[in-house]
Amino acid sequence: MNAALEPDGGSWQTQVPSTTGSAAFTTAPLDEDVVVYGSASADLWLASTATDTDLQVTVTEVRPDGQEQYVQRGWLRMSQRALDEERSSELRPFHPLTETALEPLTPGEPTLGRVEIQKFSYAFRKGSRIRIWIDTPSTTGEQGFTPLDEQATNTVLHDAEHPSKIVFGLLRNAPEPKPLPDCGQVLSQPCRPDP
Repeated sequence: MNAALEPDGGSWQTQVPSTTGSAAFTTAPLDEDVVVYGSASADLWLASTATDTDLQVTVTEVRPDGQEQYVQRGWLRMSQRALDEERSSELRPFHPLTETALEPLTPGEPTLGRVEIQKFSYAFRKGSRIRIWIDTPSTTGEQGFTPLDEQATNTVLHDAEHPSKIVFGLLRNAPEPKPLPDCGQVLSQPCRPDP
């Protein structure tokens, strides 16, 4: 079973973009535990001022204790957004990453880009909120991303004609997760005060 979370105003709250150009979308507090697994797909409708741009999508948990905990992230260079439809699924976009598949953006034109969020398993606890950060790629662990030189202003659209969303693999009937561990206790999932 998959679950699509769409920033439709009723279930998501838009954060004011930061001075560094990131944007965040945050759910309301969860009414129940939500356990997700596998890859996820951030299906983003984007209008850019450039002919190419890089995206990083980060999933975090905003905990009831006022901390934000890193969960997972994924990346996409929009000129490499082409999909291999036979190998792609609702949860995992497969990008061929070949020279023949490259396609520049038309500045100002809304374009769908599906960002694969790397495989993970996570229990979002009741009372927590799920947050999606969209920004310029950064280095995570040993994974790096060589950014483009071209400056861009990107707008993420989320209206009836451009239904941006993130799709998670939902694990129904999962055992009740253990209580939320203290910040810093989960390997490779750092916390910070909710910005």
